[in-house]
Amino acid sequence: MRSLNLNAAALIESARVGADSLRTNPTRTTLSTTGVIIGVAALVAAFSITDGVDLWARALIARESSVQDVAITPRTSTVVAGRTVPVSGYPILTTEDAERAKNEVPGVAQYALTLTGSAPVEFGDRRATALLTLSTASLADFTSIDVLAGRFFTPSEVLHSAPVIVLGHRLAEELAGGRDALWLIGRAIKVSGRRREVVGVLAPPQVGPEPDLAAFAPLRGVWRSSGTARYGCPRRSAASRSPPLAYSRARPIACGWGRALSASGVTTRRRPGWPP
Repeated sequence: MRSLNLNAAALIESARVGADSLRTNPTRTTLSTTGVIIGVAALVAAFSITDGVDLWARALIARESSVQDVAITPRTSTVVAGRTVPVSGYPILTTEDAERAKNEVPGVAQYALTLTGSAPVEFGDRRATALLTLSTASLADFTSIDVLAGRFFTPSEVLHSAPVIVLGHRLAEELAGGRDALWLIGRAIKVSGRRREVVGVLAPPQVGPEPDLAAFAPLRGVWRSSGTARYGCPRRSAASRSPPLAYSRARPIACGWGRALSASGVTTRRRPGWPP
């Protein structure tokens, strides 16, 4: 008990001496206190900036890069003796395959299904061959698709096979002739002989020319029969002009596009921060 009293007395005496010293040298006291405050604030600011940059960089990488993407595509060609030879009988991935990939690949947050190839495009007397990509609406989240005007197609338009299309800037310029590329928005063009409304035009690349005459349309992979959604194309009469295409052995995934579209693929994106 006596030891505790001595320690308390020593602390009180030390505090008194310190207070006297602070009163005796107010300038030094002010400068010392200011230095401590500045030092603590600098450390807090430095750690805050570091943490903020780390979070921003992680979010940017997850959003803009393919570091979290898993792409599954069939091998459509091979190189034999220095020559590219097409492969026959390769698998065509379907919406069902995309759903399975989403469920079976760990950490997947969303997926996109694509079908690519070339298709004739025309508007009035202007004609071109476009690199056409049929896809689900989530494709815009996977790639750097920058819509200059208009919009990208929606999941509802994909589900209902809406006759809409998004054009690359170079293709829109080709079809518009001497007019502005954005003039085509809201107008109908023909793609593989079918009318489609232009709902958006992509921005031109910031560096260099646009490499392809690109176009994007909803993937027509769902039809309804007796109130049940099924994958593939409905049966058509022998006089139909739109044969199904892109068969996955016994099941087609796109109808009415001729037979130029064949290379399909599934891309899945894992959740930010995966693996945990």
